[in-house]
Amino acid sequence: MKQYAAGFTGAGLFRQEIREVLRLKNQGLSHSEILDYLIEHNPFHLQSESGIKERLQKVNQRIKTFDKTLLHAYLHGTRYDENALILYSYLVTYRFPYEFFIESVLYNYNEGKTVIRMSDLDYFFERKESESNEVKNWTPQTKKRMRQSITMFFRECGLFVDIGNGEYQVNPLHISLELKQYVEEKYPLLYKLTTLR
Repeated sequence: MKQYAAGFTGAGLFRQEIREVLRLKNQGLSHSEILDYLIEHNPFHLQSESGIKERLQKVNQRIKTFDKTLLHAYLHGTRYDENALILYSYLVTYRFPYEFFIESVLYNYNEGKTVIRMSDLDYFFERKESESNEVKNWTPQTKKRMRQSITMFFRECGLFVDIGNGEYQVNPLHISLELKQYVEEKYPLLYKLTTLR
């Protein structure tokens, strides 16, 4: 099991960056060839070579579980497919948001509670603090950024709809039927995002 890490607070959606790296992978470029291309052409619009390398590392971490079918779905599928794959890549990379999805969002949804409140996220943090010294030692500022990151990803990808007052309606993600059928057996987490079961 991956360790808890607060590093995901710096994770962005990276929608265009993921698209660019997948496009280059689809052309058969190696990691070093992709890096050379990114440094030369700077499609990430970053100011330094070290920034480009760091962004590529974060993107590769997120897409490392993508096979050719998921790559194709991201590049040629619907915006819904792209959103689902972005959220999937986030959850499969970072333990804390993954556990919040499984233990709070999914659990509550299956219990008939389709609205998640910020207090649910606060309770989740408190529970994890009692289970892990690592979580307990995070600063209040880090925890605040983590809450913002989790809710931003869930909202931007369509799992949460902001209904005001710190409340979010939870909705299964819509993806193309072909992709949904493909991931049912091979990618259970991605499938769960579309069924919430």
